Formats: sequence, structure tokens, C-alpha cells
Amino acid sequence: MTKIDDHLQRIMVLQMANKVITNSSPNSLSTLAEGTYTKVLLCDDGVSVLKVLKDNKHAPLLKREAEIIAKLKDTELADLFPDLLESTTDFAGYNSCPDRFKCFTGVKNINECSCNLQSTALLYRYDKDMPSLADAIKKYPNGVDERDMVWMFKRLLAAIWTAHSVGVVHSAILPEHILLNLTTHGIWLIDWMHTNKVGTKPKIDKIGPAKFYPEYAITGDNSTALDIHMAARCMIQIMGGDIGTTSKEIRLILRACLSGATDARLVHEQLDSTVKKLFGPSVFRPFKV
Repeated sequence: MTKIDDHLQRIMVLQMANKVITNSSPNSLSTLAEGTYTKVLLCDDGVSVLKVLKDNKHAPLLKREAEIIAKLKDTELADLFPDLLESTTDFAGYNSCPDRFKCFTGVKNINECSCNLQSTALLYRYDKDMPSLADAIKKYPNGVDERDMVWMFKRLLAAIWTAHSVGVVHSAILPEHILLNLTTHGIWLIDWMHTNKVGTKPKIDKIGPAKFYPEYAITGDNSTALDIHMAARCMIQIMGGDIGTTSKEIRLILRACLSGATDARLVHEQLDSTVKKLFGPSVFRPFKV
């Protein structure tokens, strides 16, 4: 039995016993985060999380995420993306399962159903010292120093251009999907279930506040603009929600991002050049959340 099977079995047992999953129970899986389609559960080992679906009819979304993470981890900038430890994304026979409701809601043990399907889940490495950008925004409601925003923006743009280079538009770049490594000033760009293909008109699943999404039309010709626009909105939020708090030079770059810029690598180069002119050589600035 793999680690992910063991964690899934534990979930099934807890569900069937009608036990409440809480942080106070040392032998349970606590809910770390919850989204539209999934829950993220903190495993007993404290160093891994299990991403499970609320309804396994959405299993293709997790299968897509696992496939994309594999591509991203095979790039030079792999450290900008989360570490997927294991996955069970076998859902091919879902529609033919005669007992699929029970099979996919945990009423049955995952190994007992005649269709031989497994519940769909992803097991990721967890770092308790990596807060989200949403946590940082909450910590600094009036905004952070522009120099702190800049390193976050640069890493985020690098993650975006890497995704675009393998043909993927993230399509849901929101503060809660950006994890900050405060030790290395790196990031993890997470939640790849809502992706679209570069060059196609994206299906935009608006799972976040409307202010993060562009008002102009996103088509196949400018599909990559979606990610760049949302990234800029995230950076404005960490600056207190007001683009006017940024320097004139940075403001111009942010406005270009909000106006349909499509090349994340070019934006990164412009930002890097501007930052060097404004602040000189890069200096590590401790940042706490």
C-alpha cells in the first residue's frame, strides 16, 4: 500500500465513523484549506498535504493538475512549483461504475468497489513556513515596502513564463495560490486545476473576486495576458490595494500588465532592469508574515 493509499484509507475510516476532522486531534487529518472543488488536508506526518475532491465527478481536473505539475517540474525553474509526491488519478471507468456514488463518496472502502477505481487525490510536500500571499496581504493591510513586492513579482513572472513556455495558462492566479518562501525569497505557484492551453480562448472559472480578472476580452490571440493581468492585480493588493502607492516606474509596468501584456518574460526583464535603476544591486530583505 502506498502512502497516498494509507492517507485515503484514513479519510474513509473517519468519514464512515462520522468523526470530525479537527486540528486538536493528533491522529486525524485536519483541513488546511478548502476551495470550490477541493479540500487540502494536512497529513499526520506534518510535512505533506492531501488534495482531495469534494465531488469526484471533477476528477479530470486533478488529473490535469498532476500532468501539468510533471511538465513544470521538468523545467529549469522547477523550484517555483510545488513538489507532487504521489497521485491517484485513475477515473477512466467512473461513468461505467454501477455504484459510483458510493465508490466516490467514501461510503465504501476504496478497494471494495467492483469497478476497481481509486478515489482521486494528490499528495504534496508541505512546508509550514511558506505562507500564502493572501496571508501577507492580511498581515499588511496598508501594503508592504515596494522592494518586498518586487521580489514576489519577479518570481511570479518567472513561474508564469515557464508555464507559458510549456503551453499552459494558469488562469487562476490569486493570492491564495501563491506561497512565499521567506527564507530563499522563492515562491510556489499552486493549484493548476483551472488551466487552459496557450493560444486558445480560455475557459475562465472565476473562483476568486472579480477585481482580479480582466474586463477586456481574452481570446486565443492574447490568452497569456490573463495570467499577467491577474499577477499584477495580486501585486497591487500586496501594496495595499492602490497602484498609486508604487513608484512611477513600477506603476508603468503594472499598468502595462493590466492593459493586455502577453509576454511574461519581457515584463520580467523590464521589471528587473527598472528595479536595478531604482534600488541598485539586489539586497536580501528579511520579510515576515
